[in-house]
Amino acid sequence: MSKQRVIRDEIWDDTWVYSLPMEQKIAWLYPLTNPQCNVAGVYKLNRHTASSAIGCSKEIFDTILNAFSDAKKLLLHE
Repeated sequence: MSKQRVIRDEIWDDTWVYSLPMEQKIAWLYPLTNPQCNVAGVYKLNRHTASSAIGCSKEIFDTILNAFSDAKKLLLHE
């Protein structure tokens, strides 16, 4: 069964999101909307699948995730 998530349109008015380059905006939507995400937003991220889904290399995706983590927008746990 498919899940539905609501992403408020105010996301585009958020100063942090607004300042992101396009590739990072797409990468930011992936953790919010991918099928592995549970209701708490906790899941094991397959970086290869995620980078492929958003259309960038795994290395670029890792750099983006680290930037999100540094900005305290995403918590990464190895």
